[in-house]
Amino acid sequence: MEKAGKQKYADQMQAHLLAPLQMQQTIPGLGAVGYAQLATRIASPYFFNPTGPVRPGYLPPPGLKASTGLVATVEDLARYTRGLLQHQLLPDSLQKKMWQPALTLSGDSLAYGLGWFVGKVADASVYWHYGQEDCYSSVLLHLPRQKLTLLMLANTASLSDHGRMLDGNFRRSLFLWSFLRHFVIPASPPSWPEVSAPAQAWDTFLSLCPDSLRWVVREEMMARLMWHYYTEAAPKSNSLAYAHGLVKHFAPDLDSLADPALAWVWLRLLDRPAPALLPSAEKLILNTLAAQPQDPYRQYLAGWFYQIVGEKNQATPYFQAIADLPNFDLRWYKVLATYQAGENLLATQPDLARRYLQG
Repeated sequence: MEKAGKQKYADQMQAHLLAPLQMQQTIPGLGAVGYAQLATRIASPYFFNPTGPVRPGYLPPPGLKASTGLVATVEDLARYTRGLLQHQLLPDSLQKKMWQPALTLSGDSLAYGLGWFVGKVADASVYWHYGQEDCYSSVLLHLPRQKLTLLMLANTASLSDHGRMLDGNFRRSLFLWSFLRHFVIPASPPSWPEVSAPAQAWDTFLSLCPDSLRWVVREEMMARLMWHYYTEAAPKSNSLAYAHGLVKHFAPDLDSLADPALAWVWLRLLDRPAPALLPSAEKLILNTLAAQPQDPYRQYLAGWFYQIVGEKNQATPYFQAIADLPNFDLRWYKVLATYQAGENLLATQPDLARRYLQG
């Protein structure tokens, strides 16, 4: 981009986006021109702490990258949204291409277009994206049919932390799902159990719910499961209760689901005594892997599952596949997979095991 535009990325951002839209409270990265005037208005960063008060956090590194760094206000993001929808930034033809899902080599649609996540709920198009730093998070979601846009900024990572929406599934955010349930699904039940209500409250609720809306309840329970998991301290009793409730009421749906975000939480819950979750866990993991069998993260989930249930012979090939990837970033799951492959092979192939453990 910098080579084609003959300008630094931050300068292009300022010239072609921020200035034309008069986004005067936005700067292209901490330390950019104008930072001194805005510094006192930047919300203090925090780490969410499920066991007590939030802990002070830290600002992200200065500078602007393709994925992070822009410092803005909700008001300026609203200006950006209006400018985009009024075609001040892109012609209509190019904007439509931007919001078309990309295709895999086999012709399957992905959840990503050109720089935007794209999806549907109840036949309504949803265009959105999230932002994430260690102590900040953000969401921009647009509903073209309803002519509504949701903008959210937070000074913790809780809006989009831990890859809850990394695969493009906005339903796994309780914030986004609640917004969509109110504005996109008109027949949605008017009265729901409180978020703090025990999972058993859903037994009565579901008995009164028409079959046509059971899918809405399923997505609500999944979003609440994710919310509870990431906000409650151990022993994760609410999370386990919601997981058991999903198995009780929606086992056939779980059997056909491919969902990396939910699979991650399901595996974490298996670290606790939860034998009732095992059958659904295996199907969820294998379905998730089958959807993208070459994805190292999904391979790690499969290896982790078999490691948990004591099937090391089945787990090890998944860990080895990740460990042996050439030119792959040293992500956390590559580090763990390499170590686990070495540990599993120590007794049978000590030379190969040492290569993994020392590499």
